[in-house]
Amino acid sequence: QLSLLPKKNTSPERPESGLFRLGETLQIRLSGACARQLDEELTKRSISEAVQLHLDNVAMAALPVTVQQGTNPEERIVSFHLLRQSQQEGNRASWDSLLSKQHGSYEMHLPLALAIGRDLPVLVQSSPPFGFFVVTHKAALLTNGVCLLSFLGLYLLLIRSPSALRESHNGVYSLGKSQMAFWGLLVMFSFLGLWVLTGSMERIPEQVLVLLGISGATGLGSLLMTNSKLGDRTPRMSNSTIKNFFQDISDDGTGISLHRMQVVAWTLILGLVFIQSVNEVMSMPEFPETLLLLMGISNGLYLGFKFPEKVQTEPLPPSLNQPGV
Repeated sequence: QLSLLPKKNTSPERPESGLFRLGETLQIRLSGACARQLDEELTKRSISEAVQLHLDNVAMAALPVTVQQGTNPEERIVSFHLLRQSQQEGNRASWDSLLSKQHGSYEMHLPLALAIGRDLPVLVQSSPPFGFFVVTHKAALLTNGVCLLSFLGLYLLLIRSPSALRESHNGVYSLGKSQMAFWGLLVMFSFLGLWVLTGSMERIPEQVLVLLGISGATGLGSLLMTNSKLGDRTPRMSNSTIKNFFQDISDDGTGISLHRMQVVAWTLILGLVFIQSVNEVMSMPEFPETLLLLMGISNGLYLGFKFPEKVQTEPLPPSLNQPGV
């Protein structure tokens, strides 16, 4: 009584597979009692409330749906447009839940079911089994690789710059500015990668904007404190190497400091979580408030401990360092 109609058009990327793709439309034929039940439900509620698609036991919310008569009066054809609407909370949550269950697999065979009214979902007969893919593995690997290499390459260029990530021209590297650049580039390349793969502009969650705000405020506060302490003194110079970069952002002037290492560690941990979520769920993560609070506390402690930190300046010439001179 419930059967999946074959695809009308095969995908140009996978013409031999017959898999349905994100953005395409699937059609389910209802006949007999199911068709009559659907007609009855449509007299009482809207189409979206009368019938709902379930993929791998996930109710797919807010999918565009239409109902039309089949080849005979006892048949109904229900068409679902497999559309991801990142700005619609219910729809976005459904896709995130579905894709997170696939553990990074972009091509999948899923149980397909249909719920009519308030009844439990009923499995839809499909031969071959219903198959679905978001993007091809080749496209996903290529896009992820290009974005990751671009991120690392651009960040390395910033490290080699005489001023981009430093407290002064050719001075020591700034932890605040380095963290700000890390999150800014990560969000930018994630947005671009998702746009290339899905063809739509992904929503940037409020939590990510808060994270950008925290890192930006930390970078600005760190810069202001350093400039106020330096005065007319000459800042210490630092070489443009990866070793000097990690040493500078972890050093408070007296050696490796715990509060700085905590900021570095949590930035890297949340960065890995961010990348994994974008890679597996094809959307930017919504960090829990506790993680954002933890990041805010870590950055706040860094700024607090920066007040008594020694300013790293160049030593005075021996002639000026003698008593009475």
